[in-house]
Amino acid sequence: MSRVVVIGDSHSVLLGPAIVDAAHVTLGWTLVGKISNVGWSTARYLADGAFQAQVAAVQPDVALVILGTNDAATSQQAYAAQLKAMVDALKRAGVQTIVWVGPPSVTKADIDARIERIAPWQASFLPQLGAKWIDSRPMTGGGQAADGVHFTRAGYMAWASSLADNLSSSFERSSSSLVIPLVLVAVVGVLFWATVHGR
Repeated sequence: MSRVVVIGDSHSVLLGPAIVDAAHVTLGWTLVGKISNVGWSTARYLADGAFQAQVAAVQPDVALVILGTNDAATSQQAYAAQLKAMVDALKRAGVQTIVWVGPPSVTKADIDARIERIAPWQASFLPQLGAKWIDSRPMTGGGQAADGVHFTRAGYMAWASSLADNLSSSFERSSSSLVIPLVLVAVVGVLFWATVHGR
């Protein structure tokens, strides 16, 4: 059972709990905290700083970060520093696993253009920082609300389902990649024991 805290912008209000619910059976996720601030960016969270203590207080195993739609960095270097500061703060708060949900595809042109700049930077930097990054754009081709940025409830549920499927398959692959080394260790141990005791 993994304790999950959600941190994010307006998308996280519905999306965060929906992802955790969808991943409960396959990954054993349980929501223990949610920090959702409408209109907030990664930079705004860092400027405020309160999230680190809030995260530490609920002692999560996993931080599910849903940020990027409001991120407006124009410098790749400056944005890399923001992402590193956020990841480092979550690690200092005791988080073992960071899953960062990238911004969705939206139909409002100026926001979509910003997302198309930000998402590749997230994809480039976050895995290097030890976070799992998921590209939401292929999962959000429809379901947008009238404002073109947010989603209907059905749209959020569909997005959450796709994210949960992605998480389940990727974490299963991570677990299965450990099976062969563990089996080899066990076999070597048995052979060593047999050799020693066979003398």
